[in-house]
Amino acid sequence: MPAGSAAVIAGILGWMPTGIDVSIWHSLWTLQKHRDLASVETSARRWEIFRLSLTDMRVGYILSFVVATVFLLLAGIYLHGTSDKIDGAEFARSLAKIYTDNIGYWMYFVFMVAAFTAMYSTAYAVIDGFSRAFAETASTIFPKIRARWRMKLYWIFVLFTAAFAFLILVALKGRNPVAFVLDVALLSLCIAPLYYGLNYYCVTRLIKDERFRPGTSARLVAIAGIVVVFLATLICVASKFKILK
Repeated sequence: MPAGSAAVIAGILGWMPTGIDVSIWHSLWTLQKHRDLASVETSARRWEIFRLSLTDMRVGYILSFVVATVFLLLAGIYLHGTSDKIDGAEFARSLAKIYTDNIGYWMYFVFMVAAFTAMYSTAYAVIDGFSRAFAETASTIFPKIRARWRMKLYWIFVLFTAAFAFLILVALKGRNPVAFVLDVALLSLCIAPLYYGLNYYCVTRLIKDERFRPGTSARLVAIAGIVVVFLATLICVASKFKILK
């Protein structure tokens, strides 16, 4: 494995199309949506929601694959073999330059608006997802506070998560944030096999209605995915710490 590539590969595996921990956030968002809509939990309604969730997941993964392919092609066509080095805060401007040089300067503003929207939505989703997960964990461990304190805990964790993220930005000022992001992605990849295993256990054992359980082919694909992610984690960690030469 080329030197320095382990962190990049770990980032791709750990966060493409997103972190595996988002599976928990998605469940919490769905539950909250049901509470807000006060939906009637009939069998037909549950099946409809299940189908919509599957469609949402599949569309999201397909779009993520397309975006990843586009970025790979951009790097291969316009960056590979050049002396240009995209690093730190210059990443967005350097990437926008690829569009402006080939499409026109007007594309620079479109790209920057799209980049800001993507980063803002990501930050919002992460803060909301982490806060909901923390609040739900606390209310599950301490059932007596579930009804009264769930939303209060949520807002407490929102403020804490936002403040913690701000402190990270302050600490990274003047430094290369890419290295930090790649290290966090490697940590996410290390935790991923555990999440995969727990998710597999939940959908195959804890779902009472067998209609909502994955079929045999889906289970085989899931088991193969768990094995691949586990092996990839071992390889990336070994390469990162120079265990593999």
